[in-house]
Amino acid sequence: MSRKIVSISFLYADERIRIDADKGGKFPLPKIKRRLLSGGSVSYMHPYTAKQFIEHEKIKYADPVLALSDGSKLRVFLSADPTGPVVESISAIEIHDRIHNLKTRLLKNSKKSSAKGGSKKKPVNGTKRGKDNSNYPFFDFEYDDDYDID
Repeated sequence: MSRKIVSISFLYADERIRIDADKGGKFPLPKIKRRLLSGGSVSYMHPYTAKQFIEHEKIKYADPVLALSDGSKLRVFLSADPTGPVVESISAIEIHDRIHNLKTRLLKNSKKSSAKGGSKKKPVNGTKRGKDNSNYPFFDFEYDDDYDID
């Protein structure tokens, strides 16, 4: 059974706030860019990896909970205490970040090679990538969009 992290929720002002993952697998939070002379501030949404998100000072003490694609939920910290992480949730977070980091690197590599204007190569060894697989650091890694946590 495959289970992906769909969102992470946390308590804020006695209400549970849910932040969905973006297409890059990151979770955005507002970040203050600069303070204005008028007393206000300019903020923007800063994307965090799942691990950075749950370790954020405002999130880790707010009882973060993972919502998975199969509908189940995993509490990140035992009894909402940030000193006692739950192994299953930490494993899901690490897998989530590793998969999205790999996707990002592969996408950047493919953009670099297409920007050079090189001709398209035919698939090597029956693969569908169309590139020499020796350039990929995880060539012998069986990569699939789904992952099992069982």
